[in-house]
Amino acid sequence: MRLFKIFGEMTDLGDEGTIYFGVPQYRYPSQKAVVLKFAVAMMMVYVVIYTIQRFHLHQSVVSSSVIAGYFFVAYFVHPIPDRCGIRWFSLLIDIPFCVSDDHHRFLLFLEILLSPGLFMMSSVIDFSRLFITPGFITK
Repeated sequence: MRLFKIFGEMTDLGDEGTIYFGVPQYRYPSQKAVVLKFAVAMMMVYVVIYTIQRFHLHQSVVSSSVIAGYFFVAYFVHPIPDRCGIRWFSLLIDIPFCVSDDHHRFLLFLEILLSPGLFMMSSVIDFSRLFITPGFITK
């Protein structure tokens, strides 16, 4: 089946998604939005901590390292899939003649996987900048 994919897109692979490495580029929200995002992120962190304690993973240094690594990767790695390249009911049906379809699906899955960590990290960093940097956020 993989051979069909190679021959199906031998001439034109179409648009490709990318993976951007670095600090996320976004507009800085208002003070109220920063506080609200921080409150929601702290609720998400509470759920993660509760889950870790529930399954008795809090005694392991490995679990803490994995969580810290997840937050680090989520903040600095940004997959950008080409959503037009995912055809045939988005994620439900695989196109047998497109190699790029698998690539776009992987980038979309990675984006969905890393989005909660990016949200939590960006809200904590914005909240800390609110107090550290004078005039960081305008009213």
